[in-house]
Amino acid sequence: MRWIDQFIYMGDDASYNAEDLLKTSSPYLHGRAFSSGARWHCHTGWFDPETYAGREVLNQLNLDAGLVNVDGKMSTAVTVTHTQILRVTQQPDELAAFMPHRGDGLGTLSGLMDALHDGNKRILGDLLTDSMCERISLRSRQTA
Repeated sequence: MRWIDQFIYMGDDASYNAEDLLKTSSPYLHGRAFSSGARWHCHTGWFDPETYAGREVLNQLNLDAGLVNVDGKMSTAVTVTHTQILRVTQQPDELAAFMPHRGDGLGTLSGLMDALHDGNKRILGDLLTDSMCERISLRSRQTA
């Protein structure tokens, strides 16, 4: 699964402050993201065995602050691209549980998608400031 969230900064670049959007304490960001002005990027990855019990999930998190075209005007945006990849070990019949013709395959696949989506929301919650989480209703979706 891949999620792309983009946050458009509506002010001038001289007033840009990454701390308005992102937590300085986030484990997913290098400190340079907060001292490099409106142009930076931070790419990281890790394996998370807790996202989906019994399966290894690779997380790739790419954050970029740069220019984007918004209605013909160049504006600064922070783009968060989060990819989660279920790793398989190539064991015989390993993916059989996900097949629709095998028992509850669609339910298993739906459970996987829910787990990955919850994982994405956890990452965003650890990345974005509390005020931004409230603004995009992230907290209410996590507790619903």
